[in-house]
Amino acid sequence: MKKEKTTGMGFAIGFTVAFVGAIALIAVILIMSNKLRKFKVDMFVLFNEADICVGEGVDGQYRISRDNLTALSAILQSTRGYFTFDKPKTSEEINLKITHDGEDWNLSIARAGDNKLKLVLTGERNYEVYVKDNKKFEDIQKCVSGNGYIAANKPFSGKK
Repeated sequence: MKKEKTTGMGFAIGFTVAFVGAIALIAVILIMSNKLRKFKVDMFVLFNEADICVGEGVDGQYRISRDNLTALSAILQSTRGYFTFDKPKTSEEINLKITHDGEDWNLSIARAGDNKLKLVLTGERNYEVYVKDNKKFEDIQKCVSGNGYIAANKPFSGKK
């Protein structure tokens, strides 16, 4: 009789631990999903309602045209989150300075390891997310370059 009680107790403890672990995993996934959703909403608003956006790419600083901002928004909206425990080293980086309703925002887009992009948005709210690259970094570089993705961008001198 003692053996049956011990086996049942072990099963109950194992089941409880597995159940709590599953609940914790679901909670983490929901929190990360909500963070990515808020990030994408802020990105959508910034790219569609920005007063000015200055991008710094490999060939200098350019004021990003409205058409290229729309293309950039579509490229970033098509990405999916990438779960990572580590902080991979970043290599190439693109910086965008966005002004919206008198608020200054900075977006940094960098390659981070194999098939990952690190997006850091700072401003009124701060985000650091990793998304799958899937060769989107080249499209982003094109949006920020002088030729642009859809229309040419104007060089930015920094003078007002």
